[in-house]
Amino acid sequence: MVTTSKGPVRGTTQYVDGKKKVDVFLGIPYAKPPLDNQGFTALARACLEYNNIMVKELVQKGAHLETIDNEGRRPIHLAASVNSYMCLEALLKGNALKNSQTSKGKTALFIASENGYIESTQVLLKYDVDPDICDITSKSPLEIAQIRYPDVGQLIRQYITGTSPAQNALKHGM
Repeated sequence: MVTTSKGPVRGTTQYVDGKKKVDVFLGIPYAKPPLDNQGFTALARACLEYNNIMVKELVQKGAHLETIDNEGRRPIHLAASVNSYMCLEALLKGNALKNSQTSKGKTALFIASENGYIESTQVLLKYDVDPDICDITSKSPLEIAQIRYPDVGQLIRQYITGTSPAQNALKHGM
């Protein structure tokens, strides 16, 4: 269970009586979702396969958005890793933890930016992810993108400085 000075982090689980997992945010028993033969939940598999219709349906039916795979990735990370930006949108609308990190400290924004996925980067920034969260090597999404994909780096830089086209439109009431 992850806790902060304000209490448990939403969506995390804890052990009760040494056995039963409970969703801390909802306070209800949590059973681990079934996995396919490669160890993915239905939601994770749908994200990897760009199946945004299935992702939307699973989110609406209450699929657990924060299930972690064997490599420390959540569905939001998997969607970002394959530029499944429509799945990212569905996950974020369903309140997936937008700044969650993998076991290597990578956020979905970091993953999208290190792969040059401008569409996924745009969706994530639209939901106000934190562009300053670094991975375990202390690199930020902006640093990685500037080296590998300047267009993605420019998008992140504009977001940080408040000069992105979307932010300008909001400022001017458009």
